[in-house]
Amino acid sequence: MKALKTAGLIVCILTALASLVAGMAFYRDTLVDRWLPPVFAGVVGAALAPWLRGFISRVTPMSDRVYTTLSAFIFSGSLVYGITLTANSVFADRDDARNCDAEVVDRHVEQRTRYRRVGRGRMTPAGHYNAYCVTVSLPDGRLKTYETTQSRYNAVRSGSHFTLSVCPGFLGYDIILNPRF
Repeated sequence: MKALKTAGLIVCILTALASLVAGMAFYRDTLVDRWLPPVFAGVVGAALAPWLRGFISRVTPMSDRVYTTLSAFIFSGSLVYGITLTANSVFADRDDARNCDAEVVDRHVEQRTRYRRVGRGRMTPAGHYNAYCVTVSLPDGRLKTYETTQSRYNAVRSGSHFTLSVCPGFLGYDIILNPRF
């Protein structure tokens, strides 16, 4: 029975992580303030936590009321975050796409560290690489930063204009259809 509850805990953790990763992946092309989806997920997660506490205590080895409530809050909040952004992008109305003019505000190079595996669970720095980033200003004043290739980075200049296709999402957050410029 203990092994089954441990497996339930692992499934809950993996489901929450998968939902968070999906939400972060779809956030990249979603035009919404950074604070809105996490706050929405936190409010709904706090509202759902008392009802999910019993489920969490049945499928995980935790029995303490505080831990199960906190786990239910994290689990439900991450699910709501991922489902909200995924549903908004997947079920977007792509037929109502409109073109908008965007301007390159800034372009910069970020130097990041590459790591190599030395042994089991040990990573050491193995040099640096460059990530080429372009910050774009949309007509409504929002700024979005995109990572691009070196050749595209060299071709784009600050102040240059290009057209983006934007469509309304299922939940009202606009989606950028072609983030490559």
